[in-house]
Amino acid sequence: MIKSKINKLIISSKKRINWKVVEEYLKKYDNTVVIIEETTESVNIDKHFIDEYVGSKYTRSLKGTNALVKANIPIILEEIIKNSYNKRHIDDYNFKHKSFAKGGWNRYDSNILMPIRNDNKEIIGYSEYKVTLVVRVIKNNKLYLYDIINIKKETGNPL
Repeated sequence: MIKSKINKLIISSKKRINWKVVEEYLKKYDNTVVIIEETTESVNIDKHFIDEYVGSKYTRSLKGTNALVKANIPIILEEIIKNSYNKRHIDDYNFKHKSFAKGGWNRYDSNILMPIRNDNKEIIGYSEYKVTLVVRVIKNNKLYLYDIINIKKETGNPL
């Protein structure tokens, strides 16, 4: 598994995350297509993803370091998609999302390395996080990134 490394930060403080700044950064990805290397599937990024990413219940529930990780994922968004693995499919049970995800949902895992900095702001190591990419499948099997959830620090020594 390839780990995507964040070296530069959009947001550096976990105390108050300005999601508008993150949203502005994400706009550069609107209408982008990224191919997952493991499955060779094309994943589209559109405005629906940007809105969900910064405004979802999951995002609003994040605190501390996990919120900081999510705020900085856009820096390596294409790399995270490209390196995702462990595809799982979930039907759109109870037609909750109707035509928005008529073909159901795919989930993939990806790994991120978040920098650990010293008092001088120098990178002295990395903490590893595992995330889940949620991808909606529309009726013609076209894939659209929907959100990135389940941010979880991996246990063990920092890299």
